[in-house]
Amino acid sequence: MKAGDVLFAIDTVELDARRRIAEAALAQTEAAIAVAKSQASSADDQVSFVEKEYKRIEGLAATGAVTARDLASAENLRTQARNARRTAASRA
Repeated sequence: MKAGDVLFAIDTVELDARRRIAEAALAQTEAAIAVAKSQASSADDQVSFVEKEYKRIEGLAATGAVTARDLASAENLRTQARNARRTAASRA
């Protein structure tokens, strides 16, 4: 054997395949994070709307313009929106 001769060769096909799999998993995770952030933002918007609507209906209920059932329904929607926001935020 003389200087400059190849002592051994490493097959990198499997390593390249694993790298591509890892890169694909990273891209998938980044996409899932983007979706979760979008859902959290949407949930925030929904809560904001429902909170305003609840306050409006609460005011109407105080004057007798809407029924207690209407107020309970609005309160239920507010609770659902808050829960959805909490769930979306935990995923973001």
